[in-house]
Amino acid sequence: MGEIKNPGQVEMVQNEGIFKSLTNQLDRVFRHANQGGHNTRESYEACLRRFCAHLADDYRLQSLKNFDAKHVFSYADGMVERGLSTSSMYKEIDAIRYLDRQLPGHRHVPEIDDIRQYLAEKGEHMENRQTEAVERAWSPTELERALNLAVQKANWWKVEQFLKVDQHLGFRIGGFVRTTVEQVKEALRDGVFHVRRGQEKHGRPRDIPLTPEARQVLEGWLKVASANGVRNGYIVVDHRKRETMKSVSKSIQNWLYRYRDAFQDKDRGKGEKRANLTAHGVRHHYTQNTLGENVEKYDNIRDARRATSQAIGHNRDQILDTYTVGSPLHKVRS
Repeated sequence: MGEIKNPGQVEMVQNEGIFKSLTNQLDRVFRHANQGGHNTRESYEACLRRFCAHLADDYRLQSLKNFDAKHVFSYADGMVERGLSTSSMYKEIDAIRYLDRQLPGHRHVPEIDDIRQYLAEKGEHMENRQTEAVERAWSPTELERALNLAVQKANWWKVEQFLKVDQHLGFRIGGFVRTTVEQVKEALRDGVFHVRRGQEKHGRPRDIPLTPEARQVLEGWLKVASANGVRNGYIVVDHRKRETMKSVSKSIQNWLYRYRDAFQDKDRGKGEKRANLTAHGVRHHYTQNTLGENVEKYDNIRDARRATSQAIGHNRDQILDTYTVGSPLHKVRS
């Protein structure tokens, strides 16, 4: 087979040397692969470059043939966090299983049912390929309950701030933990929050105009940070306590999972309509609110959808069909 053109692009990789080594190994695999049609192989290679970025950044894995079930399960967590559609998740998993068949040696690669069960145990519902996406956005009442619980103890201030900030700025959780004091001050000065390239693992740089509510939340975030001894640098990652961005992200996600039953609506997680609440669901809440505001602001729905998709770091407005499940504006195009 000849060399595949237009390989998948990865926005930002922290461990570039390891990533380059893994993608070189991937290139050799596809140079000799002949299973599947050309378009299928091309699509799979794009998916697998993203998988290589995950292996490089999260595990520093040196050899593709050494990936195993834990790496696939972890990648599944990342797909949920990124808000991938069901079809996209299946496609990524199919690509990984294809890679397994091309590599020498034996690996335990989980079946689709294994991954679905793994996610279900964490409160995530992975739909069958043909079913409708589920509602993931937090309701205002659920946010209020969670905030009331988070403010009860001072050591939960990072969870409290995540819930406050994210509903007005729509960060992925990685963007939240990578925010610096200097960045917030710049946003308050300019009236726009500049999300840097690489601030969010799978996100593009973008500008988020500050609403009055967002400005108030950022001002409060700086005050809370100062009260906790943070004067510069990352706001919620304390390297003096050996914290990392990954550990802080996990601690927030674990808190939401541990106390979820105390603040989420009782009908969540009972069927295929409303998923259990996750950190990424706050971003869905932001997206729905922003789309509603943009519908009032713009003359037509197309411009409103385009502005909203750009605000959350996407180029295609079709992504809003994933974020707006449960909203009156779901799939509305005119």
